[in-house]
Amino acid sequence: MRPTLPVLLSAALGLIRGSNGQTILDRTSPSLANPFSVPLPIPAVKQAIATYTDPDTSTVIDFYEVKLTPFTKKIFPDIAGTGAKLVGYDGTEPGPTFLVRKGTETVVRVVNQNTVAAGGNGRSSAVHLHGSYSRAPFDGWAMDLIPTGYSKDYYYPNKQSARTLWYHDHASRLTAVNTVSGQYGQYIVYDPAQEAALDLPRSGSPYDIPLSISSRFFTASGDITDESAERTSIYGDTITVNGAAMPFLRVVGRRYKFRVLNAAPSKSFKVKLTVDGTTTVVPLLIVGSDSGIMERVVATNDLYLAMAERWEIIIDFSQHVGKNLTFTTEHIFADIGYTGPEATTLLKFIVTNDAVTDTTGNRAFADGDSLVDLSLERPTQLTKPVDQTFVFARRIGRPWTINDKVFDDAESRVLRNVPRGTEEKWQLETAGGWSHPIHIHLVDFQVISRTLTNPNQALGRVGVLPYESAGLKDVVTLGENERVVVVARYAPWDGVYMFHCHNNVHEDNDMMAAFNVTALPDFGYPDTTILADPMDSRFRAIPYPGPPNVGQITSTVLPGFARLKAYGNVAEVNRHLDEYWASKTGAVASSTTTTTSTTSTTSSTTSTTSTTSTTSTTSTTSTTSTTSTTSTTSTTSTTATTLTTSTTSSVGSVTTARPRSDGRCGPQFANAPCEQGGPWGNCCNGAETLLLTAPVAQHLHPQPPEAMEDAVENSEEQDVTPTGHSEDAAAHMDGAEDLPTTVPWPADANLAVALPHRFRRTEGVEQALAERFAQDLNVVASMDGVEQLASIAHRLI
Repeated sequence: MRPTLPVLLSAALGLIRGSNGQTILDRTSPSLANPFSVPLPIPAVKQAIATYTDPDTSTVIDFYEVKLTPFTKKIFPDIAGTGAKLVGYDGTEPGPTFLVRKGTETVVRVVNQNTVAAGGNGRSSAVHLHGSYSRAPFDGWAMDLIPTGYSKDYYYPNKQSARTLWYHDHASRLTAVNTVSGQYGQYIVYDPAQEAALDLPRSGSPYDIPLSISSRFFTASGDITDESAERTSIYGDTITVNGAAMPFLRVVGRRYKFRVLNAAPSKSFKVKLTVDGTTTVVPLLIVGSDSGIMERVVATNDLYLAMAERWEIIIDFSQHVGKNLTFTTEHIFADIGYTGPEATTLLKFIVTNDAVTDTTGNRAFADGDSLVDLSLERPTQLTKPVDQTFVFARRIGRPWTINDKVFDDAESRVLRNVPRGTEEKWQLETAGGWSHPIHIHLVDFQVISRTLTNPNQALGRVGVLPYESAGLKDVVTLGENERVVVVARYAPWDGVYMFHCHNNVHEDNDMMAAFNVTALPDFGYPDTTILADPMDSRFRAIPYPGPPNVGQITSTVLPGFARLKAYGNVAEVNRHLDEYWASKTGAVASSTTTTTSTTSTTSSTTSTTSTTSTTSTTSTTSTTSTTSTTSTTSTTSTTATTLTTSTTSSVGSVTTARPRSDGRCGPQFANAPCEQGGPWGNCCNGAETLLLTAPVAQHLHPQPPEAMEDAVENSEEQDVTPTGHSEDAAAHMDGAEDLPTTVPWPADANLAVALPHRFRRTEGVEQALAERFAQDLNVVASMDGVEQLASIAHRLI
């Protein structure tokens, strides 16, 4: 639900402002008759239904099944009727909490039962485990849809630092409406040794509590509003915490840890905690960020919380026994605010006089206390030049864009090639009067700086917040007129991953792009299988096979995933990557293919791909990149460093790498010959380690395109940009001696990987954009002259 257009347009021109500069409108949702009458819901902990131990590595793999199910829920208890019609994981909002011990791998089967017949809306889904360095086929690529009646197995590593992750919908064009309907939940990777060493409240205990915050609009009957036509933002006028509006939580006089997640589709928060009836602000002790426990404790009186950010905070209730404390938020950034306590109040704590019976994890923390050493986790090249600038903007008549590119344009979707294992510094900036929380998949990054995009404008913050700099992040907030620089190491895997604005409306309307962590043709570490293609057909959704058979899961499905050796010894992988780059001239790899829209950058890069004749011209610093069908072999020239690959030789236009004995040979690996004399595609019998047993393949193999077409909603195509990985996988899986330009869909939809649209511009994109603009112009034409001017101004920003 949007505010009326004249009001919104006037707000864009700054004509209607609250005391803090924000636009404040009257709420349209019902009011709560009895605030703080509902106890805070605590999501159930999800239980595994099968477990398998890899005999080669002793790694434990747990199997879960989650069903995306329609249900009803009363957000406003005093309104008659069934309440809101929602669709959630296991029929709850939030979904169940996953509590996974660090090092335990998981396979999560997501079943889409959101059928119209069951009372749902029939929408497809895709699931992203946010904060995980999952391999590309399990990362939740926006086009990797799960139609109703289908299921997909997601395979997760859980080997990063202990942290608060969350799982949520990531379906192309559907993320916002699916999020509004309740599709999110927390996924906690915990480390018992770390918790004991720091004496933190223990994960899963009554003193470690997930708080998932959202903000939506509701109808007079208490149902969620239909936001399918929204193209700007869904700010909401009613905040919910763990699915309840203005709930309460009884606590005792000790320290608690709260895992605070902003799961709202579009609204940012700036929260603080005050003692009721006073102006006393209770300090929040920040101990964890997106990537887990920070280097030091940071005390703050307020906390910025943009969409998808997670913070772990300690609150000491021991000084407030017998009192009530209330969490509230301010309206910030360009977000439109609404009247009523439902729009600014999160949660009330009632501190009881009950005795404290458990003092485990009740350590007293103070601002600046040391927590963990992140020196090995942080990027090291903090002073290197900016490798790439990405501008997040909306232009008149266009959707939300990154460097003037739209995600719907598959040909231009990949905006950056980054050699595996290298560090890059990215500059992220807004253009116009919008805020954007930016999420980069796969990596944790360090926030280096925050400055003004346009120093002549007053809007915008300057400087990195103390709690941003004390840890690593995977989301960073760009307020209006802000420019932020981040550094990340693009490892441990190669593959194609997304980055985007996490305002769900913006990402649904094209403010999303991809980067390609390119394979290293002469990297000596033996990866068992190729998992770089996010649309890898081996792992696409299939018709739901029915309730899981534990015997089959433990004897076939989990062993099949274990044989992929997808996550191996991550520390060893990273060590080999470090050694690889240390052996190169200059030691550090720079960027390959880039795209920018900054007016000061004029030099260009030509990128060619062997599987297509398409040539894309992009802006960079005079770098030429040639992408083969499986990886990018780059010769990069910079002002300071020249990177060469000493183990390969150029023969005409063909690069020949040294002989290999680990299966990484053939045209997909720079024409490396097989050291043991085997044919390409079956090098050294390497293909044997890639094949799955037939029963596993039966669940993992894809459906032919025609079987999926009817289920793909609001999307003109299902595939991704050129990555050069799929043909490589097909060659291995099929034992092909020669690598074809494209791989046709086999009649039996076996394990071959197909690229039906991978190199084609999305059909219908230009027409759809023209239709959208025409609709906008029709609306403008119905206004008077002042409103027309305001409308055009709004679209310009």
